Amino acid sequence: AGRGGELSIFPQARAQPTDARQGKLGDCYFLAALSALAETQKGVLEQLVFSSAEAMRAGVSVCRLSRDGRWVSLPVSHSFPCDPDGELAFAKARQGGLWVPLLEKAWAKARTSYHAIEGGNPAQVLRDLTGAPAQHYAL
Repeated sequence: AGRGGELSIFPQARAQPTDARQGKLGDCYFLAALSALAETQKGVLEQLVFSSAEAMRAGVSVCRLSRDGRWVSLPVSHSFPCDPDGELAFAKARQGGLWVPLLEKAWAKARTSYHAIEGGNPAQVLRDLTGAPAQHYAL
C-alpha cells in the first residue's frame, strides 16, 4: 500500500532484493531472477512496470518485456488470483507493492498462462527482463 492506503507499484520507491515472496506457484526461478536484478541492476525493474495515476485508479499497469529481441508492452490488470482467505495465491511483495505480482502476471501472460510458468530457466527470465543475452549452465 502507498500513502493513505493507496496501492503503489514500488512502495519503497524502488524494488528491493528481499521483496519477492513465492506463493502457490512453482516459479521460484522467476522470483530469484527478480531478486538478483533488484540487487545488482538497480533501477532496471522500475523501468519495466509503470502506470499513470488514471490507469492506477482503473486498476491497470503496463509491463515491458523483451520478446525475441524486441521490447513489447503488455497491459496487466491489478486483478490477481486469490486463495479462499482473499490473500494473493501467487507471488507477492514483502511491502505490499504491486511490482512482483504484476511482473509475474505479465510473464505468465507472455507465456499463455500461470500454469505455463511452473518450473523454468532463470536465464530466460533475465533475457526477457533485461533484453541482454543470458546463458544457463547446468553444473
